[in-house]
Amino acid sequence: MSEILKIAYRGDLFYGFERQKKHPSIQGRLEEVLSLLFKTPIHVHGAGRTDKGVHAKGQVVSFEAPFPIHNRQQILEAANKFLEPGIHILKWVARENFDARHSSMGKVYSYKFSFADFDPMRLDTYFYPHYFLFDEKQFCSALDLFVGEHNFQQFTDKREDKDNFVRSLEKILIQKENEEYEVIFRGLHFMTYMVRYLVGSGFLAARHKVELEDLRKALFGEKLLKREMAPARGLTLLEVKYDEDLFS
Repeated sequence: MSEILKIAYRGDLFYGFERQKKHPSIQGRLEEVLSLLFKTPIHVHGAGRTDKGVHAKGQVVSFEAPFPIHNRQQILEAANKFLEPGIHILKWVARENFDARHSSMGKVYSYKFSFADFDPMRLDTYFYPHYFLFDEKQFCSALDLFVGEHNFQQFTDKREDKDNFVRSLEKILIQKENEEYEVIFRGLHFMTYMVRYLVGSGFLAARHKVELEDLRKALFGEKLLKREMAPARGLTLLEVKYDEDLFS
């Protein structure tokens, strides 16, 4: 039986999801607490490895328990007491033959940025650009190019890929309220820094630093002469999709 956790965390308090030898990580901290509760080493597998500074509201991890569990809610509450406020287990369920990563059917990310008055209380969840020029129409047009199945090699730092860097983005939704923006990305699989490079490319287009045609050509493998990666602080993993609603 696979144990499945839905978790939320503040990415600015950790050095990414993946276990680190010398720095605090989401995976490392979860494994410490679960190993303490189960009194045996526990290894968790995440649906994705978020970067340092990237937040999550719906990350999913799975692991194999050393014995049958009869009261998951009780263990959930105990684990949350040991976890610092920066990580919280939201839900705990179990399924046969489940792996958080390989069972995934897609992910939903959000990127938030704002041209409103700077609010230090929101610095860790919003990017505040200091651009004199921001052409909203060009920004939206740039992101529209990325919807569908493309070669995203120019929009990742990944050097090798078994799928030849081809990924499919189902939808990119841009929402605006006053001077605040939220960009929602829905896709099957994402590569290292991919969302941040896509947003950064939108920023370049909005400042007329890159032509839309250059971005279009990049999706066919041509090298981009200028790239920009948006800061991690505005990015949040909202949801991981599976073939059933695990946590309803």
